[in-house]
Amino acid sequence: MIHRHYVPSAGVPANYPPVITSFTANKSSPQTAGTSIIFTASATDVENDPLEYKFLLDGVDQTGFTSSSSWEWVPDEGDSGSHTVTVIVRDNHHSPDGDDSESLDFAISSLYSYQAVYSQAFDENYIKTTNRWFEFEGFRAVNPSLSLSGGRYLNSWLTESGYVGSQRFHIEFTRDRVIKKITYCNSHHDGYETNVGVRDFIIQGSNDASAFSNLTFDNDTGWTTIPTDVSSMVKHTEGHDGVLWNDINLTNNTAYKYYAIKCINNHGNANYIGLRRLIFQILALDNAGPTISSLTPNLASPQAAGTTIVFTATASDPESDSIQYQFLVDGVAQTGFISSNSWSWETDTGDIGDHTIGVKVRDNNNNPFGDDAKSINFTISTPPEYVTVYPPAYNETYIKTTNRWFEFEGFRAVDPALSLSGSRYLNSWLTENGYVGSQRFHVEFASAQIIKRITYCNSHNDGYDTNVGVKDFIVQGSNSAAAFSNLNYGDNTDWTEITTNVTSMIQHTTGVDGAIWHTVELTNNVAYKYYAIKCVNNHGNTSNIGLRRVEFKKLA
Repeated sequence: MIHRHYVPSAGVPANYPPVITSFTANKSSPQTAGTSIIFTASATDVENDPLEYKFLLDGVDQTGFTSSSSWEWVPDEGDSGSHTVTVIVRDNHHSPDGDDSESLDFAISSLYSYQAVYSQAFDENYIKTTNRWFEFEGFRAVNPSLSLSGGRYLNSWLTESGYVGSQRFHIEFTRDRVIKKITYCNSHHDGYETNVGVRDFIIQGSNDASAFSNLTFDNDTGWTTIPTDVSSMVKHTEGHDGVLWNDINLTNNTAYKYYAIKCINNHGNANYIGLRRLIFQILALDNAGPTISSLTPNLASPQAAGTTIVFTATASDPESDSIQYQFLVDGVAQTGFISSNSWSWETDTGDIGDHTIGVKVRDNNNNPFGDDAKSINFTISTPPEYVTVYPPAYNETYIKTTNRWFEFEGFRAVDPALSLSGSRYLNSWLTENGYVGSQRFHVEFASAQIIKRITYCNSHNDGYDTNVGVKDFIVQGSNSAAAFSNLNYGDNTDWTEITTNVTSMIQHTTGVDGAIWHTVELTNNVAYKYYAIKCVNNHGNTSNIGLRRVEFKKLA
């Protein structure tokens, strides 16, 4: 807003006073403390007399009268608030105090903001009081999750009957902090019994653990008194069942790990003294909380029930503090705050539907419930039904391998009638000694099929010799009979590689004599009559490679 003030001129009519035609700032209001702001005036004078300008801030001269029509203001933190900047012009032929003036309203924002800091946990290890009633412990006045309305039971600090003053309230932070402000809601019970609240007080800081543990009111050993802008807390308004916040500003530039409020007396109650809530605050620039830049799943939504999805969060902290993560599904925590930035969701049919996956982060220097949060939508769909496709017969006409031991032919790994426990003899595919990799496993179906999934039970012999099992592999499809018959490992003529969700098969668990099924998902929409598994290597056996069972599946 511009305020215009005309100063009546004096002097002979032969000379007219100057007139200000504009007064502007090069930046719009408001601006943050520390910003350079240039105010510029334009004025005219009928006789083109030399003009002089003077600038004022809230009525106080910032310059004398000079020829410069501009003034630079670099406000500091102490200038936070609303101001009036004024310019006066004169031509030295009229009033020596100026012939015309204009003003601008301009606001300066604080460079800082405040943020709450908390103890490591809400218990009597970290918040101590000289006296407290059972279930009215001091930590209840610090826990931000508790109610600020209704009964004070379980929601506030309150002494036992007969303790109405001379109480210490101590808090320990995760590290030394420069507390600049304490915000409080004084004691009330459903909006009444407000005279219980703390009245006169003293604030102290310390880095001495023994001082923190000593709750004797008059023993100030190891404590430093911190000046405050007030020395009495405001009584809660009687009848108001809810929060009423008040602030205590501390003149403090020292980082203390421990802080004390010496509660001298209450507002007249003859039985107790207490507080409903205390919030200890630092300047936001003292320690900023971590921020989350991304939350991403390893698989795109939607995914079928039964799929395991890994969600990974990326976060950063300005001070490189250690970051903890908490993962949620539909607002319900699935983990506590953990150091891992990833979480695996093992879905089932009960998860079918739309969900919100969330993550919170904290650095244990700010909000214990999380400094930043991010969420994404994710859908779990009804799983598709698969049916197993089999070759026309279980023999080497339809299942071929580069190498096999006698009575360990490849078709034995496809025949569903064979046993998945006990000896591998007659029940699995296995190479002759010396063939430990670079093996082709081909299967022919009666007609072209769109194979979408392969399930397998890797090689074992009575639950042992599990390192024989296939490890790295490649899946291929073809409609060429010649390609099917060619078992040369390195010849991929007429074969098309099919993308799979994994490229290594899992080694069978040693000692488990029975089926352990694993799944390979194929990204495949083409019908092939012939499929190949190129078995690159095994899990370390120096003699053979093989499979106990492999099944090829299509959508039902």
